[in-house]
Amino acid sequence: MSSTIEIIPVENKTYTFDQICSLSQQKLNTFLKKIGVGEMTISATLRDEEESYSLGCNPEASFNWQENEYIWFTINDIDGGIQVYKDQIKDELIDPTNPWWCLDDLKQCNTSITDLDQRLEKVKIVDTCWYVNRNFGMQAIFYVLQGCISEALAELSQGIIWNEDGAWEMSKFPTLSIDFSSWYLNAEATEEEHYRELAKDCIKEIKEKFS
Repeated sequence: MSSTIEIIPVENKTYTFDQICSLSQQKLNTFLKKIGVGEMTISATLRDEEESYSLGCNPEASFNWQENEYIWFTINDIDGGIQVYKDQIKDELIDPTNPWWCLDDLKQCNTSITDLDQRLEKVKIVDTCWYVNRNFGMQAIFYVLQGCISEALAELSQGIIWNEDGAWEMSKFPTLSIDFSSWYLNAEATEEEHYRELAKDCIKEIKEKFS
C-alpha cells in the first residue's frame, strides 16, 4: 500500500536534479528547524522498476528518465525513501472523446485556485504528471520528505498539487505550492481530527528520533 501526491506542471521548462534536490532539501530543513531538529541531506538515485540497477543522478542532468524507471529520494542514511514516477496525462484509450478526462476531477473539486482553467490549458501543452509516492509503514520523516518534494516540484513548475488517495485532507486539493506549505503536516491548519493527530504524531516521532 502507498500514498501518492500528484504534481501537474504548468510551465514547460527543463529542471535539473540539483534544482529539485536543493529546493526540496531547503524546504525539509526549514521544517526541521521549526521543530528543533538539525539539518539533513537529500540524495537521489535512478532506479528501474525491476530493481536491477541503481545509479547516482548527475546534479546537472535534466530531471527526466525512461518509462521503466523512477527516482528514489533518500535522507542521510535513514532506511526508506520516496519514489517519483512520471507519465503523460492525455489518455485516449479510456475515453477517446475526452482524452483529458483525468483533469475533470480537479475542476469539480477546486475551491481555491482562481485561474485553474487557464492553468489547465497550459497543462495540456506540457502533458506530464509527476507522482510522488510514499509507501505505508515508513518512518514519519518520509511524510515530510514527500511533502517537500511535492512542494518543490510544484513551485518550480508553477504546478498544481493533486491527491485522490488521502495523503492529506482531500478537501484541500487541488492546491498550489504556496497554500500547500501552509497546511500540510500542520495540525493547527487541519480540520479533520485524523490528520490533526497524524501531524502531531509525525512531529513527535521526528523529534524523538532526531533531536
